[in-house]
Amino acid sequence: MNAISKNGSPSPWLKALLSGWLAWHLMAIALAAIPLPEPARARLLPLVKPYLLWTGCWELWDMFAPNPPDWNTRLEAVVTFQDGSQSTFDFARPELLPPARRFLEQLQRQWKDRLLRPEYAAALPDAAQYVARLHAAGSRRPVRVRLRRISVSIPPPEAAAVPEKPRAEDLYTLELPAGEAL
Repeated sequence: MNAISKNGSPSPWLKALLSGWLAWHLMAIALAAIPLPEPARARLLPLVKPYLLWTGCWELWDMFAPNPPDWNTRLEAVVTFQDGSQSTFDFARPELLPPARRFLEQLQRQWKDRLLRPEYAAALPDAAQYVARLHAAGSRRPVRVRLRRISVSIPPPEAAAVPEKPRAEDLYTLELPAGEAL
């Protein structure tokens, strides 16, 4: 069974497979994006959400009315090394990137946004391990990774409020015994 026939065109089974996948993909995106009545949405969304999360096609629509976010949050990791020194790792911050790079970092931003939500707390240990592996270079070995949420309130447009200081909240701390392989 070859995917390409002798004349260079895709075989019929490959065309059928790709057509089926494309139909499923478009249907999954449509089901997630279309505002369905709640009983239908509650039954259909669990069927497509795992696929959309896995492919990175899931979007959070809570940026828009009726209740837009009133906090600006970011995620950072404070890495402590064996010698006592520390380094801060900022997860994707699109506002600091040029437009082309911002597009390329979109999936990492979505991952970071999910890590900040309580329902995805089970992924925090993996995120801390990821940061530890990034910082394990040469003789500088990380012994602790602390994931922190940095939040600042967004005042409503009509308020002439002075911006408040950002608040830091520890989400997870990973302790690494000296010499442990990452």
